[in-house]
Amino acid sequence: MAVVRHEGGAGAAAAVRFGCAVWLWVWVMWVGAGSVLAQPLEAGVELPDCFVLVLWDHDEMEAPVGASDTMKAALRVLNDGRYKEAGPHIRLVRGLLANEPPTPSRHWLEAQLLYVEMNDNYVSDFEQFDVLMQAYAEGRVSDEPPLPEKKPGPVVAHLEAFLTRYPHAPQRAQVLHLLCQIFFREGLSAKALDAQQRLMQANPTDRQHQDVWFARALEHFSDQDWGLARRAFLEATRLDGPWTHMASMMVGWDFYRQKRCDLALPWLLRGTLSNGDFKMEAHRFVRLCTEDGVEPPF
Repeated sequence: MAVVRHEGGAGAAAAVRFGCAVWLWVWVMWVGAGSVLAQPLEAGVELPDCFVLVLWDHDEMEAPVGASDTMKAALRVLNDGRYKEAGPHIRLVRGLLANEPPTPSRHWLEAQLLYVEMNDNYVSDFEQFDVLMQAYAEGRVSDEPPLPEKKPGPVVAHLEAFLTRYPHAPQRAQVLHLLCQIFFREGLSAKALDAQQRLMQANPTDRQHQDVWFARALEHFSDQDWGLARRAFLEATRLDGPWTHMASMMVGWDFYRQKRCDLALPWLLRGTLSNGDFKMEAHRFVRLCTEDGVEPPF
């Protein structure tokens, strides 16, 4: 699963930070909030501050039928999230797959290995970046370090090749789901929206539909396109899934932004049923609304 982290402050200059972690890896990227579509907040309106949510389940990697015990053991290490041990096990599984016949299952597993490998490398790169960034902040180095380069190209090519070669494979929705995740993280909005559309047409589960709407809402939110973000959050609230209460909190925040606390409170109260930082933020905005003289609808 991936974690998306937004850190906001008051005003249009607030930046939005995304951090992602998938069982075996963690990555962090920053998305600037200075889009040409950005709609500055009115004075005195607060952004949700530092909320964390879990988004995008990562499918467990399954061994092909008849796989050796060695391959199964290696995949167990990867599926257990022991990413510091990932490298040798990825190479082992890839070597064993070379003897497997070409099937959708093999192709999908190879793509997942590329994805894990890419992000496992990025974890190490980012740990070094963190050290350099600390040195820059303390004035020990003069140049701000660049973010580590992520290389999603091979993974994307493998996933797109899967869709071309196996258009009716049972893993099609999973492949499109992973493409959505990669494109969103890379800030490739047009490609992400195209992958979303294809995912919707692949008849995924409600859970996947909700993931798509929530990810789309976060994309609009990071651009400060509040209207489109609210509509996407609303779509997420209409589906049964783990983001229903979190999306409700964000719909409530949008009404709060418009100084419509009477409309914000019912949504914010639903948001208090969520977890972690979202729960705390929902309670905070409930207090802000009631301080404005609006009684909660208990």
